[in-house]
Amino acid sequence: GSKAIYDHPRNVDDALLKKLAASGGVIQMNAYSDYLADLPKNPERAEAYKGLFALRAQGVDMDALIEKRREIEHEHPAVKATFEVYMKHFLHALKVVGPKHVGIGADWDGGGGVKDMMDVVNLPRITQRLLDEGYTKSDLEDIWANNALRVLQAAKDYSESLKTAK
Repeated sequence: GSKAIYDHPRNVDDALLKKLAASGGVIQMNAYSDYLADLPKNPERAEAYKGLFALRAQGVDMDALIEKRREIEHEHPAVKATFEVYMKHFLHALKVVGPKHVGIGADWDGGGGVKDMMDVVNLPRITQRLLDEGYTKSDLEDIWANNALRVLQAAKDYSESLKTAK
């Protein structure tokens, strides 16, 4: 996330974003609510999760732990950041470093997400919002795939260069 939008230790400030871009890197914008906004605390939820972690430490089987987690999520749902908050982070990073250095990174396994964007069926909202903001199809191709693929290719090329240098 963008530290300029929410000052969380896991978020990146503008100076680091610029260094990242200067080196050809990409920031994968996360959709983990706790990193996007200062959310209200829920003591009952925290206490319920302590109990879950205690069961886990006792070696309770995974199916039982998953069921217990579902119960906690139903009885004490987490407060989530909104899609608009997520987009503030995203649009800020785009403003600072441009569409060649921003990508999509998210937590789609049910552990994170933002309100009204908890799984992949909601991803078109990001595309539509970026189009509405004036980003092009080419920008979207970079944001959704090309930027990450470029960095992965560079890492692979570097790895290969180390093997041939021996």
